Amino acid sequence: MNIAIFGGSFNPVHMGHYEIIRHLLQTRDFLRVIIVPTHQNPLKTSPPVIPDQIRLEMIESTFHEFGPVDISDFEIRSPSVSYSYKTLTHFKKIYPDDQLFLVLGEDSFASFPQWAKIETILTLSKILVFPRPDLRSSEIPVPFFHGFEKYVTWLDITIPDISATRIRDNDIGIISENNWLHPSAMMNWKAYKQSQK
Repeated sequence: MNIAIFGGSFNPVHMGHYEIIRHLLQTRDFLRVIIVPTHQNPLKTSPPVIPDQIRLEMIESTFHEFGPVDISDFEIRSPSVSYSYKTLTHFKKIYPDDQLFLVLGEDSFASFPQWAKIETILTLSKILVFPRPDLRSSEIPVPFFHGFEKYVTWLDITIPDISATRIRDNDIGIISENNWLHPSAMMNWKAYKQSQK
């Protein structure tokens, strides 16, 4: 069985993430997708702004219609920095006979050489990269593989131009008008924003 592991801050989860999961389930041979919100990205200086429980609730609301999607709190429960090799090791113990695929955005893959224990990651999984043309710079050749061509597949998908930062910085009306959040997750977001007043 092919299993996709999709990690990220999901700060908050939005319709761009939704389209990635929909693409994986409808166009590729995945019987399960596991979403893993991070506790603390080792390449970022601060943890996600939105509380863990709110992020988990919004992820659940966004993907509840997809039966093969699981949400894992493995990294959130960890008191330390979230490392992908640890997460993949955890899931390989659960699914020893299955093929794991680590799903990354182009922006995350750009920093892949800086990650901890790359060899372990590439032993435990294959890499799926979804394009982020909005973040490309002229200095980075596209696609770039860092010498890991045989491990990497680029997804043929167009992601809506949505950013979590833009969602956090705008009011409910603009978010709703632009359909940046799943309608079910919008209810969680409204409740969260109300609680901050």
